[in-house]
Formats: sequence, structure tokens, C-alpha cells
Amino acid sequence: MKILKKLWGLLSQLLLLYGYYLVFLFFFDTSYRLSSSFFLAFLLSLLGVGLVALLTAAFWFKDKILSRFKDA
Repeated sequence: MKILKKLWGLLSQLLLLYGYYLVFLFFFDTSYRLSSSFFLAFLLSLLGVGLVALLTAAFWFKDKILSRFKDA
């Protein structure tokens, strides 16, 4: 379980670094900003960061979520 938490933390940090990279490209490289591949990569990174945030919250609060369904 500790290895899974470490891998999850590494994945979230990599996605965060990738997001910083895309923000850097957006503000400092105007030729790349106008390409459609940038917007696709930007949307995919937002989707990935949102998915990681959702799964992390579900993992942290899984006991509270499961206890709510057991009581019902």
C-alpha cells in the first residue's frame, strides 16, 4: 500500500510539472500557443489533473464515503 501511495504521489507531481510546462509555453512561446496541438495537450492535462484530484479525494475520504452507504 505504501508503494501505491508513492506511485500516486509521483504521478500527481509529474502531471503538475507538465501543467507548469504548458503554462510556460503558453506565456513565452507564441508560435506554439497558436497550434492546435497545444490546445489538445492543454485540455488533456486539465482532464488528467482533474482526474488525479478526484481519485485522490476519493482515496482520502473512502472510509467516510463507504460508511455513509453502509448506514443507508
